[in-house]
Amino acid sequence: MFESDAKNTSVHIQTYDRFGNQCRRGGGRFCITVEGRNLAKAQFEAKDNNDGTYTLVYSLPRPGIYQISFAYFSHGKFKTFKTESVTVFPNTHSQVHKIKLALEHLPPPTKSLSLVIRSRDNIYGESCTFFLQNWPHLAAASLRIQFGNEPGIDAGGLMREWATLLCDKMFDELNGFWRPPHPNSPYMMINPSVVDVHHDYYHHYKFAGAFIGKIIAGNLQQSVNRLSFKRDIFLDVPFDPFQLSLMLGRQDEMSFTLEDIKDMDKETYEELKALEEMDEEDIDSLEFTFQTTKEIIGGPPIDTPLKPGGAQITLCKANVKEFIQLKVRHNFYHSIEKQLRAFQEGFYLIIPARIAAIFTEDEIFSLLCGDKNIEISTDWALWGVKPEMMVLWAKELRWLAEVISEYTPEEKQKHLMFQMGQKRIPRGGWANSGAKLTFKPHATDSLPSACTCGKELKLPHYTSKEMLKKQLMTALYNFEGFAFS
Repeated sequence: MFESDAKNTSVHIQTYDRFGNQCRRGGGRFCITVEGRNLAKAQFEAKDNNDGTYTLVYSLPRPGIYQISFAYFSHGKFKTFKTESVTVFPNTHSQVHKIKLALEHLPPPTKSLSLVIRSRDNIYGESCTFFLQNWPHLAAASLRIQFGNEPGIDAGGLMREWATLLCDKMFDELNGFWRPPHPNSPYMMINPSVVDVHHDYYHHYKFAGAFIGKIIAGNLQQSVNRLSFKRDIFLDVPFDPFQLSLMLGRQDEMSFTLEDIKDMDKETYEELKALEEMDEEDIDSLEFTFQTTKEIIGGPPIDTPLKPGGAQITLCKANVKEFIQLKVRHNFYHSIEKQLRAFQEGFYLIIPARIAAIFTEDEIFSLLCGDKNIEISTDWALWGVKPEMMVLWAKELRWLAEVISEYTPEEKQKHLMFQMGQKRIPRGGWANSGAKLTFKPHATDSLPSACTCGKELKLPHYTSKEMLKKQLMTALYNFEGFAFS
């Protein structure tokens, strides 16, 4: 994909014969097809360079997503040689404009699908089965969630709670499809060994991709009008932006380097960095060859060559950079290539690649995960509290502010789950969260309650800060479903 700002853009095209050899002569027949909206005033010109190559020059003055195909007449028919997705941005490339452009090309929901989770303990299995059974309809369907016989109508809160709980289960190491790169890592990576034990592994990664795509597509809809916060969902996924872009196929395996994995797999980065900085004598003493070890679930590890004949190539100072590059490509691409393809198939079913390409890696990450820094504001105006209520409930608000300021990171996430049904807030912080705070004047020293659909915390009257903290913590650590709504 390449971007255009309505100036003339040129594309160089090399043609090939039926045997795969480059054509060396021109004079052939060709045609150009363009698909997209806003084609008025678009201009195209193709030049035959008389050496088997052609230069296509085009101007697309109006914002939009276009598909340009170049076809060459060969053996009685036109054969498409090159197809490019071209995005023309408005004069300003703000994320809001990108979102509006994306929504113009995403299909609007045409039907609603109801997912009933009969057992919270089996939320992953039931959700995966549901997605696979409804695969043809997922892209153009909105989801509605119901938890078994629990009361509650999904006005956004149930969807957020389902997505958050499913995310936790999906990336749980015990599930087998993802694993941390090392024991103390906050990130999870695709498990390369899963193909040896799970014959249906492809479906699970396809499901994961579709689930992530569905969350981002929903947040795109919500981002257009921030006056409506009911159905936005931000997940605490164990990825960093580079890892997510790699999983979406946006990183060329030939281009990413050791520095790219610094945050994702710090331990491997430090090991390979130390190897790179060793002197010749120390490297020779290792007696390494161009091989790596592949872990086998339930069996002994096996050696895998990093390149043809790798077992016979000894590591030395002269080839250490090549070894490191091949090791990085193997660990983060070749060993998980099949799983990556499955994830991408699921994701791009929901958000086609030409639309996802509008956004940078950081923008996609923020649409999925929101703000990394979880700060719960005690500016009560951001909670929708009116000035007269701040005066009337000044004592309780002062105590609540003190309790919130003492939160641990775990307690912050517990509070968000209790009030909103998710562990993250949108980028931009609490002001964009849609949080509300209301009061229950006739409920003294009782447990606080919440309405996750409206992101509303309902605070009773308390006689002391200690009682407020005790009751709030009881609610945060013991709620499930709508028992505390």
